[in-house]
Formats: sequence, C-alpha cells, structure tokens
Amino acid sequence: MQNKPLKGWGITCYEVFADGLEPFDTFTNAQCKADILAGKFLQLPTNTPDAVKKYISGMIFVEASRRAAMSEVVFEFEKIVLLETPAGGPKQKNVKVLKPRPKGK
Repeated sequence: MQNKPLKGWGITCYEVFADGLEPFDTFTNAQCKADILAGKFLQLPTNTPDAVKKYISGMIFVEASRRAAMSEVVFEFEKIVLLETPAGGPKQKNVKVLKPRPKGK
C-alpha cells in the first residue's frame, strides 16, 4: 500500500494535461489489468511539459519500490515550477481581503 495515493495524484496530473479526459477510457478492465501486471504504466499526454513528464514517468509511474514519497514530489515540483516560470516571474494580483460590513450600514 506504499505510496498508492501518489500514483492517484499522478493520474490526476494526466487528467489535467489531457484537458479532463479519462486516462483509461479506451481500455477494457482486462487490458488495464494486463498492462499493470506487465509493468506498463500510463503515458502522459504530449503537451505535458518535458520536466513534468520526465519526473512523473521516472518517479511516480514506476513500481512501488522505486516510487517517490509525496514530500519529495512536492519539493521537486516546486523546483520544476520555478524553472518553467517566465523570466521576471509571474505577474501577481493584489487581492483585497473582504472585511465584514458593520451592522446598520
């Protein structure tokens, strides 16, 4: 049961880069089972950034004994996001914190 939630997170990443498509929609249950038992893992969509694809394919969609811990994944993805951020960083918006209006106004 080690790191199973992490593999589920990897599938969620697949769905994000596949614009919400289900990853196993074209496979039967028997095909999925056969692929998993044969050690074949989900291929990420072609529009997945290379750094993300490389990390997920090499550290998440692998046999359980080689799978990264979630704390490691968070650390690595923070580095990936910094590498993928355009020069000068993203533009930040100031967000007003709404305060409750006093009664009677």
